[in-house]
Amino acid sequence: MANAVRAKDAVAMMRNYAEYVVICCAVPPAQEARVRATVCFRRIGGQWLAMAGRARARIGADAFQPLKGDKMLVQPYLFFEGRCEEAAEFYKRTLGAEVIMMMRFKEAPPPESPPPAGACGPAAGSEEKIMHMSMRIGETTVMLSDGRCTGKPDFQGFSLSVTVPDIPTADRVFNALAEGGQVLMPLGKTFYSPRFGMTTDRFGMSWMIIVLES
Repeated sequence: MANAVRAKDAVAMMRNYAEYVVICCAVPPAQEARVRATVCFRRIGGQWLAMAGRARARIGADAFQPLKGDKMLVQPYLFFEGRCEEAAEFYKRTLGAEVIMMMRFKEAPPPESPPPAGACGPAAGSEEKIMHMSMRIGETTVMLSDGRCTGKPDFQGFSLSVTVPDIPTADRVFNALAEGGQVLMPLGKTFYSPRFGMTTDRFGMSWMIIVLES
């Protein structure tokens, strides 16, 4: 996934335009140009507007985080394979998540040339599915997509860790995420936390909920 260009630099170079490059799914760098879609954003009245054909997605200015010096920004990018919008509604309800940008495949600008055979991309008939979404959960921005829209999200080898301020919040968030999922480690007291637990949610995403020792 190629992240946003530095908004500050883009503003200087493009007169309040910034460019955001969205990769539909992970591919070797040599193939990246074949499957990317470029979305141009224009800053209007203190907000950024997505300008992609007929698409105009209003987002907050803080969706672009300028990087200074040699700093890096690492963010999770989750592929729900056709269930992205359903997942977003679930995380709004369980985590108080806020969608700050969303773009469907049908809203992307047309490719300059047909993609080569075998190129990475969504399944046919996926025009209404989510090409890219930015969602704020607490203090973190998480990126989501329907990816290739296979219908089978597969989250393996990692978890998202959520730090909450107190035990009642931990209980509430854990139980909400576990609904329709599978508890991997029941929420309870450990030697490193007054409340810690692990669960997958209904989409197979693994979560760790923790309250830090005071």
